[in-house]
Amino acid sequence: MKYFLLLTCTFAFLLLPFNFAYAIRPLYTEDCWVTTFGKFAIESGGLLLTKRDNTGIKEWITSLKFGLSPVVDLSIDLPYMSHYSPEGNYDGMSTGTFKLKYNFWGDMVSEGACVLLGYQVNTADQTISSDPNAHDITGMLIYSKDLGAFSYHLNFGYMVDDEPFGQPHEDFILYNASLIKPVTDIINIMGEMQYSKNVYTGDIIGETAIGMNYKYIDRLIFDAAIGCGLNENSSSSNFVAGITWILN
Repeated sequence: MKYFLLLTCTFAFLLLPFNFAYAIRPLYTEDCWVTTFGKFAIESGGLLLTKRDNTGIKEWITSLKFGLSPVVDLSIDLPYMSHYSPEGNYDGMSTGTFKLKYNFWGDMVSEGACVLLGYQVNTADQTISSDPNAHDITGMLIYSKDLGAFSYHLNFGYMVDDEPFGQPHEDFILYNASLIKPVTDIINIMGEMQYSKNVYTGDIIGETAIGMNYKYIDRLIFDAAIGCGLNENSSSSNFVAGITWILN
C-alpha cells in the first residue's frame, strides 16, 4: 500500500504545472527560495552511500512541494530505502518528513532568509524502522545570496530526537554550506560541506560533496554529485543523481 501511495503521488504531481527557479539539486543544503504561490514542484533523486563498517544504503527520495503563499511553501519527502550489510539486506519505505518553509526577509531573487520546520511522519516499513512513533522535529535558519557570478547558501539548525523519557537521545546541531557557480547558461557546478554534532555525546559527522546540474532542455534538468565523509563517524563515500522535470 505504501509503495502504491508513493508511485501515485509522484505521477500525480508530475501531471500538474509549476514554476521552478532555484533548483540546487543534487546538494542537500537548503536554499531560501520558496515554491511559486499556487504552484506545485517535484524533485526526485537517488543516493548510494557506503559506510565505514562495510554496510551501505541505497535510497530514492521524492520531494513534493506546493506554494502556500508568496513567502511560504509546504513539502513532503518520501524516501524508499534499501539497506545492505554482511548480516543481510532489507528494503522498504523509510520515514517521511513534512517541511514548512517561510521566507521572512529578502526579495527571493538576489538575497533572502528563511526559517524551515521539519516534522517526521510514520511512513516507514517495519523492515526499515521498528519505531512506529518516530516524530523527530528539525528547526533551521537559512540564508541565501546570489552574487551573479556565484551564489551561496548557509544553514544552521537543530534536530530534536523523539525518544521516550529515559531513553538515550540523539539531538543534533546542524551546519550546512554550499556554493554554486554557473559555468554556462545550462550548466552549474557546486560544492557543499555538511556538519552535525550530537549534543549529548559530542560526536561530529562531517560530509563533503561536489556536483553539477545540466539543463538538457528548459523543462528537464539532470544532476549528479559525488562525496565522502570527513571523519570516522561519517560515510566512506556517497553518490547522488536525480532529475527535475518542469511543467509550465
